[in-house]
Amino acid sequence: MNLRQIFTNLRLVVWPLCMAYVAFLLASTKSAASFNVMIIAAFLGALIGFALGIMFANRAHRKAHAQSGGVVRRQ
Repeated sequence: MNLRQIFTNLRLVVWPLCMAYVAFLLASTKSAASFNVMIIAAFLGALIGFALGIMFANRAHRKAHAQSGGVVRRQ
C-alpha cells in the first residue's frame, strides 16, 4: 500500500468524524435542542462527511489516473 492510498483511506475516516463533531456542536448550541436532536445531527454530519470523503478520494483517484496517461500504476 503506497502513501497515496493511505491518505485516501484516511480521508474516509477523518471527514465523517470531523463533520459529525461539527454537527454535534452546532446542534448543541441551541438551548432548546434535545439529546435526540444532537444525535441525529451527529449522524447526518457523519453521513455528509462520508460522502465528502468518498468524493475527494474519487477526485484524487481520477487525477492520478489522468496524470498517468490513463493507466493507474500500482507499486
